[in-house]
Amino acid sequence: MAAVDGGAVCIIGCNGHRVAMRDDGSYGLVYNVATDRYTSAPDGKLIAQGWRTLVARSLGVQRKVEADHRCAYLCQHPSYPDDDPSHPAWIEWSFRFEPADAEQDSHGNSNKSLTITRLAVSLSHAIFDDTHVSIDWFIRTDADSESYVPISELPCRGTCLVKELDLTEFVRDRTWFTLKAKITVSDGAWQQAQLFRLALDEAGAAPTFSIFVQVDPGKPVSHAHEQWDSPLEKLAKDLDTLQISNEEQSRLFSR
Repeated sequence: MAAVDGGAVCIIGCNGHRVAMRDDGSYGLVYNVATDRYTSAPDGKLIAQGWRTLVARSLGVQRKVEADHRCAYLCQHPSYPDDDPSHPAWIEWSFRFEPADAEQDSHGNSNKSLTITRLAVSLSHAIFDDTHVSIDWFIRTDADSESYVPISELPCRGTCLVKELDLTEFVRDRTWFTLKAKITVSDGAWQQAQLFRLALDEAGAAPTFSIFVQVDPGKPVSHAHEQWDSPLEKLAKDLDTLQISNEEQSRLFSR
């Protein structure tokens, strides 16, 4: 984990990846599925390699590269059971914000936070069979609730891109948020619902997944060490609920 001195810090994913925000409290993050890299915006600095590195938790998701169609995307893993629409595959990204000088306890919980003043995202997906598949996006900001609020369904066929979807109303004055995508598939149509589809020869094209956030760096919120729920503990509960065997779990997470 890289050290960050001074200013505001964005903490991403379950591994607590820390990145320095700009002096004005803004930060931009881009994921390029063709190169499988996370970079900062607008400078393009490499933040992490591999889609899993900044994911808070996921279930039944894989990155797929189609050599014949020369494209890449995230989608449901073919080994994931898809006969029950109430248990879709899903993926989450979590973000929290604090001053760089905030103190942390042994569990990584901070005694200071920074409040969000603006959040904008670009989301994209491709759906080629709207009878058997769907992709839905949600956001969560309440640590005391497992409730996720729907933010976009994008019910369209073919490639669909939403540029700068303003989510400020969901996160204003909050100190963290989680974005979640649910991929619902039936009848084995796992390749028909594709997150962030991008041609391999268009790696420099407009981002198909990006986040821009602004916090107020001048007004840190002091509190008792904030209890940050563990994504790994939540994932274990989800696996138990689905009654997925240890052998099947290994297949789902070994790719």
